[in-house]
Amino acid sequence: MILSHTESKNLVSRRLSAPVVMGCLMLACLPSAASGQMAGGGSNTPANAPVVITPAVQNMEGRTTANNVFVRSGPGDNYYPVLQLPLGAKIVVTGSYNDWLRIVPPAGAFSLVAKDFVTVTGTSGQIKGSVVNVRAGSTLSGQDSKIQTKLPMGSVVTILGEQDAYYRVSPPGGAYLYIKKDFVQPVGAAGPGDVPPEVAPPVKMSPPGTSTMTPANGLPGVSGMMTTRPSMAVDTTTMPVTPGSVVTPPRTYTLAPPPVRTAAQDAAEQAYDAAEKATNDIKDTPLADQPLESLLGQWRPLAGNEALPATLRNNAQVAVKRLESRLSVQKELVALKQNSSATQQKIATMDAERSRLMSNVTIHVSANYTAVGELQTSTLREDMNRTQLLRLVDPATRDTLVYLRGVTDASMVGRFVGVKGDLVNDGALSTRIVNVTSVTSVDSSMVGRGVVATIAPQSLVSGLVPEVPASTQPVVPVK
Repeated sequence: MILSHTESKNLVSRRLSAPVVMGCLMLACLPSAASGQMAGGGSNTPANAPVVITPAVQNMEGRTTANNVFVRSGPGDNYYPVLQLPLGAKIVVTGSYNDWLRIVPPAGAFSLVAKDFVTVTGTSGQIKGSVVNVRAGSTLSGQDSKIQTKLPMGSVVTILGEQDAYYRVSPPGGAYLYIKKDFVQPVGAAGPGDVPPEVAPPVKMSPPGTSTMTPANGLPGVSGMMTTRPSMAVDTTTMPVTPGSVVTPPRTYTLAPPPVRTAAQDAAEQAYDAAEKATNDIKDTPLADQPLESLLGQWRPLAGNEALPATLRNNAQVAVKRLESRLSVQKELVALKQNSSATQQKIATMDAERSRLMSNVTIHVSANYTAVGELQTSTLREDMNRTQLLRLVDPATRDTLVYLRGVTDASMVGRFVGVKGDLVNDGALSTRIVNVTSVTSVDSSMVGRGVVATIAPQSLVSGLVPEVPASTQPVVPVK
């Protein structure tokens, strides 16, 4: 559509901003898409297909025009919803894809980061992986598959809470959500602080002499705020250009589909489940009849299988140690039963020992901790922020077992607890420290009889099957 000189003067007389005027000029000739608002399904955009988001020439502010408007993790009805907005809710638009607007996560939205890649201090977390995925969290569906952005090592996030294996965090810069354009009324240009800064992704520039842009819409009566078709190439050699101005091609962002689990991971976890079931199935079988060699044949490959999570590999290593001890006792028992009747009394003694061993070494892989002990304070402090470290002690001898970093619940002090997290050698403090991810109250009488730990009080494990030697304990070096 071409405006006459008089129409152009009328637009200027209404004091519209230059980006809004450009958005109206370029959007007037675009068809308005049919709208629909549903919880899932009904989109031509496959959920796993890469999509190219067209950035806005200028970030725009808008308001929702209906109640219970879905905000989704991706630009399509088949992406899972993350929350709903009421009538008149403020949004900030930064780009578009077909009928969908890319927006800054509104109030109430949160992202998810795997606990294994975050070091937490209070409500602040620091990324400790080289490149860590940030996923779209949902208050509606509980899904977490959509990757919003990636954070480099050392990035700082604000911790809002926990959700299974993830921390809920405030959406960082570069994490976006999506809303159907038919439910948004444009208001005007967004403020300079409405869009948080992001780490720039790879940029694809248009060829010299062209600029690919899809401007924002700022006039009432035009459906949506952004264009809903592929961006237009504008020949800069025929465009009126103010002397001294520069036409800069915008960036094009390519969102990769969520990562897919590998066949090796699925196979390893299926093998782990089978070994666990086979072990628990023989707990009531007499020791002499237990297929311990066969069970060891299942557990030993799992103990070093890198396709398994670290926790499951540790469980497999403990299972191997326990089964090898039981196999040694089994061989002695079988040899005694092959002797003459003069050995029957010894066999009865060994049967009693069998019952005791069965109660001690039955594998309960669901109660596995990095360390167990009585939680106490210490005089040891971090050099950087002078934060006091807690410690686990042997309740009988009061000897320190290991120091803890990241325990925030002071009410647990004095209790016998189990902690999970990475065990590291801290060179600066010359000691072993657990970067704690969880703390749980534990019955001390169950240590060695249902509670498995890499580090445990010697006073509680004496007389039981020995724990994994210190030389074989997995230790993650401090980076």
